[in-house]
Amino acid sequence: YCDGYNSLNQACSRLNADAPLYSLFRVDAKPVFCELKGPYTFTYSRGHGECQYPLSTIDSCTDDSHLLFRFQACADVLGTESSVEELTCTAVWKEGSAHYLVGKISTRKSYKQSFTDENAYRCFVFDYLSDKTVIQMSQSADATCDGLVSPWEGSRTMRLTRRNNLLVQLQDFFESIDVASGIALADP
Repeated sequence: YCDGYNSLNQACSRLNADAPLYSLFRVDAKPVFCELKGPYTFTYSRGHGECQYPLSTIDSCTDDSHLLFRFQACADVLGTESSVEELTCTAVWKEGSAHYLVGKISTRKSYKQSFTDENAYRCFVFDYLSDKTVIQMSQSADATCDGLVSPWEGSRTMRLTRRNNLLVQLQDFFESIDVASGIALADP
């Protein structure tokens, strides 16, 4: 049963303040520019302590609508695991000082985990803490933005720190030498 309304304003005027809100994501939405531009290192928490070492990383892809999250597992923190997640940004907006991002996640785990449209979308809220070099971010637990009110509270919270581009270039260079030659490089 649906009520008929003559306009969007008329329909909206009939909503109660405590009415549940539903998130709708356009499945065929064109990707948009991700406001975050890597590279970053980050720590993260899923509610059982912060995974600080080894640091996880975020890199921009050649397509500015994609980000690559490389999560590291921390032996001393419950609920952490190594995984690679590619985020395709589908919407960005700002409310006050908070920035919001909606995206579709595909994962590259060592075991098969199927993502359907229903469970692949996530909402993120983030805020710049100091001249865009440090960012606090939280992620929704499901394909809604419900309950995601702060960059400090969410299913997964992350603290991003911009990586030095020269350092990244040197690291990438030495990794390419290591792969090409088969030489194991020791950490300093």
